[in-house]
Amino acid sequence: MRKFQVAGFLFGGLLTIGIHKLVLIFGIEGGNFILQLLSTAWFPMFRLADLVAKIFGWPCEYGDMYSIMPWKFICLAALTNAVLFFTFGTLIGLLIQKLKRKAD
Repeated sequence: MRKFQVAGFLFGGLLTIGIHKLVLIFGIEGGNFILQLLSTAWFPMFRLADLVAKIFGWPCEYGDMYSIMPWKFICLAALTNAVLFFTFGTLIGLLIQKLKRKAD
């Protein structure tokens, strides 16, 4: 189960940072299909971090998705998504353990 937790944590954090960097790269060209796919993934990732920041009362002035955000907000988004994917990894690990016990 720990393998799934670690994999989920790393995947969530790296995916957040990677998608943000790709949006910045492809955002210059604008209007292409790749950018539309990336922005579809970008909004939920950073909205979750925005929600966490609002819960704690932290100001979130990050502009639009093409601007360079403050590093604190990017780290918060990466951490938030890493914890979310860690939770998914835990659930998948528990499900696989249950299925293995049933098979035995």
